[in-house]
Amino acid sequence: MRTAPLGLLEIRMHIAAEFEQELNNWYDREHVAELLSIPGVLSATRYTELIDGMRMYRSLYELEDERVVSSKEFHRLLAQRTPW
Repeated sequence: MRTAPLGLLEIRMHIAAEFEQELNNWYDREHVAELLSIPGVLSATRYTELIDGMRMYRSLYELEDERVVSSKEFHRLLAQRTPW
């Protein structure tokens, strides 16, 4: 049985309509798998909502604890961005 996560990472962003499909493709095909490969990242969930007619994306990542975002694996992913 999985225990409750001790850390959460929340990311929010607005994106221009012309880039929305590209964002969705990248997120679904590349980003989630990369993040879940990092030790201590337990899950990735994305939400959308309309605010003042503009879509806002919110991603929540459950972490084993807050140290995950300080790990070398997490920082390696940030430093080695893909062309997409």
